Amino acid sequence: MAMAVAVPPHQMHQNGVAINGSVSNPSVVRLSLVIERAVQSTYHQLVVLAELLPRKTDVERKIELCKWCVRTRQLFVRLFALTKWVSGSSKVDRSTQMSSFLDQQSAVFIQCADRLSSLSRETLACAKLPNFNMPAAVDVLATGSFPRLPASIREKIVSPDPATEAEKRAAIQKLHHLIPSALAYSDLPKEFSTFAIDSGRVTFTVDSEFSVSLTLFGVDPGLPWRLLDVNVLISDHTVGEGRSLLHQSQKLFLLHTIQQRLNSNQFNLSNVYQFLHGFCQSLRLELLHSQLGCIMLEQRNNSLGVESYTPGSELKVAYWKDCRRAFGRPEKTGGGGGG
Repeated sequence: MAMAVAVPPHQMHQNGVAINGSVSNPSVVRLSLVIERAVQSTYHQLVVLAELLPRKTDVERKIELCKWCVRTRQLFVRLFALTKWVSGSSKVDRSTQMSSFLDQQSAVFIQCADRLSSLSRETLACAKLPNFNMPAAVDVLATGSFPRLPASIREKIVSPDPATEAEKRAAIQKLHHLIPSALAYSDLPKEFSTFAIDSGRVTFTVDSEFSVSLTLFGVDPGLPWRLLDVNVLISDHTVGEGRSLLHQSQKLFLLHTIQQRLNSNQFNLSNVYQFLHGFCQSLRLELLHSQLGCIMLEQRNNSLGVESYTPGSELKVAYWKDCRRAFGRPEKTGGGGGG
């Protein structure tokens, strides 16, 4: 072990032996540590010989002692030479520090060059200065205006010109040919067997229930019908102070719901009829319930009453209650159901 620690003088600047006990970089070994290791190694070998030599003959003991002396002498000769070299190696230490500093600077320059190369290949590949807009500059300097704005700005900001009367008439005429063809391929319910086509729309009317107007936005057979208007034909001037039974918000909700299902191909014209027919039946049931409430408020005897009412589903009415109770008979009930 001591032989490995004693480094020849010409290799001390590479292995980093300390000068005057100072440490110039993390790989430097102090001279005191080298001397301490050499002494410990010599003492350890001497102790081992003291334990082993009594078991050997006189000749063998002499041979082992000679070998130990030779090895120890060579070790301390090298250590002596190392000590002499270290005492005058301040220039070597400064050179080592300079070499270490230059190596660090070289590594920094290499990293900087690699980073710049990576930026030029990856990050700055598309970061190029665009060509100058010379035609626009000439227009501004020569005429004082800029007529080269993109047309998309006009499409998004400026409203399009309204259609002329001739264009409107041509579009309506085309719809008058297109709507009958679409109806011929549609699954119409029997309640929609009569209809009227006018002003580019088709209007289906179901007596005492509703009327609905639809149109098309193109010749593509995959395009859905466009719902334009819905009118409920159920009315009663005694309920709601003569106002319409269908509120504007309810009408907008009907239009939105039906159009949404038409767009998602969940509805065809048969589904539109079933939806509106069910709504009208529910409205009739609600109207009947309101009329019964008015009659019950005006009647003097308790001959009419509502047993139960489920909105849009069922209405049970009990009548002749007093007469049935007088004769000991069960009260008659009548039921009405909504679609």
